[in-house]
Amino acid sequence: MVKNNLSFFLCIIFCNVFEASGQENRYIVYFSDKNNSMYATDRPAEFLSERSIQRRQKNQVSITESDLPVNRSYLQQITAMGAEVFYTTKWLNAALIVLAESKVDDMRVLPIVEDVELVAPGSPAGARHTHNTKFERSLTGANNRQQATHATDPQNSMLAVTYMHDLGYRGEGILIGVFDSGFRHVDNLFYFDHLFADNRIKHTFNYVGNNENVYALDDHGTEVLSCVAAFGEGQITGTAPGAEYVLYITEDIGSEYRIEEFNWIFAAEMADSIGVDIINTSLGYNTFDDPAMDYDITDMDGQTTIISIGSQMAADKGILLVNSAGNLGNDLSWEIITAPGDVEDGISVGAIRSDSARSSFSSTGPTADGRVKPDVVALGSGTVVGFNEFTEAPIASSGTSFSTPLVAGLAAGIMQAFPDKTKNEILQIIRDSGHQSDTADSELGFGIPSFARAYNLIVGIDEALDPAFNFFPNPVDSELYLQWESGDFPGETKILILNSMGQIVYENDPQTFPQGEPVRINTGDFTPGLYILNVINKGKRLSVKFLKN
Repeated sequence: MVKNNLSFFLCIIFCNVFEASGQENRYIVYFSDKNNSMYATDRPAEFLSERSIQRRQKNQVSITESDLPVNRSYLQQITAMGAEVFYTTKWLNAALIVLAESKVDDMRVLPIVEDVELVAPGSPAGARHTHNTKFERSLTGANNRQQATHATDPQNSMLAVTYMHDLGYRGEGILIGVFDSGFRHVDNLFYFDHLFADNRIKHTFNYVGNNENVYALDDHGTEVLSCVAAFGEGQITGTAPGAEYVLYITEDIGSEYRIEEFNWIFAAEMADSIGVDIINTSLGYNTFDDPAMDYDITDMDGQTTIISIGSQMAADKGILLVNSAGNLGNDLSWEIITAPGDVEDGISVGAIRSDSARSSFSSTGPTADGRVKPDVVALGSGTVVGFNEFTEAPIASSGTSFSTPLVAGLAAGIMQAFPDKTKNEILQIIRDSGHQSDTADSELGFGIPSFARAYNLIVGIDEALDPAFNFFPNPVDSELYLQWESGDFPGETKILILNSMGQIVYENDPQTFPQGEPVRINTGDFTPGLYILNVINKGKRLSVKFLKN
């Protein structure tokens, strides 16, 4: 259904190109209304896919005038004045145009026009591949196969995503949008082969270059996508390798102007029309090449910047937003999160080190209006973002850009496991699953989220197994014993132990244990504290707490 409707929605959003003359710049022209529209809110199938409509129904979201495409007759009127129309935004009732500077004042006085705003100088030149430090990345690599094996396990285990995968939740059936600066070589890297083999990349578009080629230019999006979508047996696994994806270029790495915020909105509207469930945004905006466009710290309130306004509208349509908090923690003139990480109904993700301490570069909260941000954190220092098949070594990098897709994949697994949960319920569950959910702060937010804790919050801590088992002692010193009441373990059993932060500290391959003998687990190396013992057998699961002395 999605694939068949793509050309239809492209026709609605992308408009014909006309010639313009004189000194030209890029502008957003806002229209006054949507009067006499050829569309109607009671006929949504004409401008939204069935999947998009179903997502709205699940989230109890009404279809409103903001969903109606921009009035075509208004576009015809501005093109008659020499405007070259590239994209439209129905949410803001506006269009991106190229127009001679000398004609701007004349356009402003049209009855159908509310305002005209400069968003970038000159005409579109397409994204340029240049050296870029916006994302504050630092690449490292391992040197041998031993280091490379299951290289992503630490970052996945930190979120109990390995446990999520063990339960069979890898994002199947969830559609994720990844908006970035480029996805160079995604079509050639072995750990993305499964996406193409299974036809799970549903749509691509380059909103900077106005074409469908996203597999060139920058590789920041490649690394981001790897964190969530990659899969190479025994080498690299993203948090949601079974999900479906749409890939959009919205960031022009050759310059920094407000047009990129609008590019994000154009992409979000397309993603919404197609029916995405989650949007991952490993981008942030605060200052620009034109100082007149700069935002101030006081603007980081979730409702002032263009991209945050658009992001909140996407959230209002039932899309779960997962946004990076930003990498300005060391910038004493800024420090706090950047837009759209300030959006109230989105998950803002900060970065931590492997020891669970905040990465120094990770932007902090609260928002300008005093809300807790970031919401949660994940590994952002030394995150595995790729795999070198020639040297058989993982590639690591640092930034909130990479902690963010880890959480997006976690969200996909929770959505898959509990398909009846609304976007708002999933958002709150992820916050509540944080290891410091009762003591949220401005550095780690609600803490490190965990699939195990999220699962327990939804289904309850105990789900009886039949026959039941005993475990002892509690508290434990050096060995924990498990024994079925009948004396025998009935078939293959998987055992996982998670610490209070939701990280897996013990895990076995599913196996049949010897009859009549208790299972012994060495807990001598466990640090003192609270743990959760999970036993999975015959499709049922029991979770119980115990203390380590």
